Amino acid sequence: AEVALSFVLLGGAGLLMRSLQQMFAVPLGFTAQEAVTAYVSLPGARYQDSTRRRAFFAEAQARIGALPGVRGVAVASDLPVEGGTSGGIGITGMTVGPHERPVAEKRIVSTNYFDVLGARMVQGRGFTADDRTGNEPVVVVNETFVRRYLTDGPVIGRQIEFLFEIEGSQRIVGVVSDIKEQDLNVPPTPAVYIPVTHRSLSSAYLVVSVAGDPATHVPAVRRAVLGIDPLLPLANIRSMDDVILQRLSRERFATTLLGSFSLLALLLAAIGVYGVISYTVAQRRSEMGVRSALGASSGSIIAMVMRQGVTLVAAGVAMGVVVGLGATRVLRAELFGVGPTDLVSFASAALVLGAVAVAATAVPSWRAARVDPLTALRQD
Repeated sequence: AEVALSFVLLGGAGLLMRSLQQMFAVPLGFTAQEAVTAYVSLPGARYQDSTRRRAFFAEAQARIGALPGVRGVAVASDLPVEGGTSGGIGITGMTVGPHERPVAEKRIVSTNYFDVLGARMVQGRGFTADDRTGNEPVVVVNETFVRRYLTDGPVIGRQIEFLFEIEGSQRIVGVVSDIKEQDLNVPPTPAVYIPVTHRSLSSAYLVVSVAGDPATHVPAVRRAVLGIDPLLPLANIRSMDDVILQRLSRERFATTLLGSFSLLALLLAAIGVYGVISYTVAQRRSEMGVRSALGASSGSIIAMVMRQGVTLVAAGVAMGVVVGLGATRVLRAELFGVGPTDLVSFASAALVLGAVAVAATAVPSWRAARVDPLTALRQD
């Protein structure tokens, strides 16, 4: 029973670990993991005017961009993988039913956002200095947006309208590769990017691409912002790697918790197997002596005792397979990229238990092989 429980827990921990590995392998759509991110919220009393808000973020980009080791600075309404605002949109020339309204993520970003993140432009162009207030409103969409909504003709030049917050038509000027905007276990969603020069932000994230350890650049970034406004603190300062890890915190906690339980169960199973085999060897001490007296080799005695331990574990594994195939289906909602009956996870659990069985029976087997025939028979 201990072995069966250990197998179920080890198999479940293996599934979660494999799922976590699959999440880490998900393409992010950007390469700027070595980046410092910080949240800035501009007080309404001092930054009521949109021109002043734009001026603050422009100066922040200039000051931080001049720091040693900084490759680039971007501004964004939301960070990748953390989600954001989404809503209905209208697309010129696209006819839909009343319950089929297209939906897209909305991101307001600086003109250099895609360059700083290292995202790839697929069609058209990114934003330029000419995309500012007073000129034609433009947007960039991602590949998923094109695949889902714009399969019936040219993409560049199409007009879209937001049905929330932003008024007027926006012309598509470029298509960017899919950037993972939602959780890593969520498929890419349609996204629309708007230049911050067309719509000012009262709060935004600074994304600072740096060379080396992001943590070493945090004090300089903080000083640069305080140099613009001494009363404006930076909040939620993290590296982009930390942003990704925090999005996986629930999955990492579940994997760690189940892994800890499985290791505890494995230890109990090893102690149980060792105790049972040791007790059996002690009970059969006279038998071992007789076998040795009749010419049985140490190797044959060791093999006999080892078979007993391995058979015990094999029976537990067989029981665990039956229970585990049903129990791990409870984890289906927590898994990504692997199924609840993943062969690798269960085979690994069986191999670990096999190794534990060999280790737990090694000492009793060695003791059985060293039984002195005369001493054993005299005691009998």
